[in-house]
Amino acid sequence: MRTLVIEGGIPIVFLLVLALATLASALSFAARPSRRGERSLRHAVYATLFATLVAIALDVGATLHHAGGQMTLERRVQMVVVGLGESMAPAIVGLGALAVVSLLRAVGHARLTQADED
Repeated sequence: MRTLVIEGGIPIVFLLVLALATLASALSFAARPSRRGERSLRHAVYATLFATLVAIALDVGATLHHAGGQMTLERRVQMVVVGLGESMAPAIVGLGALAVVSLLRAVGHARLTQADED
C-alpha cells in the first residue's frame, strides 16, 4: 500500500480519504440497511469513481508534462513507461475499494430486500 501511495502522488491522498469514507458508508449500509442509506452510498460510489479517474488523469498529465523536457529519446521513453505504470496506482486503490464497497452494498441490499419481504 505504501508503494501505491508513493507512486500515486498527491492525488491519491484525496482519493484515499474519499475511498475510506465510501467504505465506512458501505459498512454502515451493510449493518443497518435503509433506502436513504442506499441512495447516499450510490452517490459516494460515483464520487469515488470520478476521483479515481481524476487522479489517473492528473498522474498521466504529470508524466507527459515532465517527459516533454530536454532529454534523450531513450530516457524519454523510459520516463513515460515508468510514469504511466505509476499512474495506475489510483486505479488499483480506487477500483479495489469500490470492489469491496460493491460487496458490502450487496449484503446491505439483500438484508434490505429480506426486511421488505417480512
